[in-house]
Amino acid sequence: MKVYLIRHGAYAGWGDPGLSPAGMAQADAAGTALAAAGARPAAAIVSPYRRARETLGRVLAAAGAGDVPTQVCEDFTPGGDATIMAARVLALAPAGEVLVVGHMWSIGELARTLCREAPTVFGTCTTVALEGTPDGTVPTGDWTLAWRRDFGGMTR
Repeated sequence: MKVYLIRHGAYAGWGDPGLSPAGMAQADAAGTALAAAGARPAAAIVSPYRRARETLGRVLAAAGAGDVPTQVCEDFTPGGDATIMAARVLALAPAGEVLVVGHMWSIGELARTLCREAPTVFGTCTTVALEGTPDGTVPTGDWTLAWRRDFGGMTR
């Protein structure tokens, strides 16, 4: 199983803003990188926040992934519980490759829950690929970090 974890792209404003032009470019670059890496997500999980949903849409379009079944999930918001997030991701193991778009804290904690060597700080549109064999237990911590790509920085 492969899991691709992406922090949303850069945004401007407060509340629940959409992506800024820079964030759109970051999301497009992340999608292009996923396609170049041979990623074929069969399922996706995304935070309900607008910037995360817009990032997912642009990433999938740029990756040429087509229509991927997507779960919009409150657990993937900034204060989400990493153990619950990991369980949701592992439940999609039969799909093969899962794409997750969320927020810096939640994505970082999820990454570390699955893989001890994964980063916990994600710049906007930082993308991490993890590989593992789900054994049904959470947390697992024994997945491997396949690669990491940064497309932005620490912009909002």
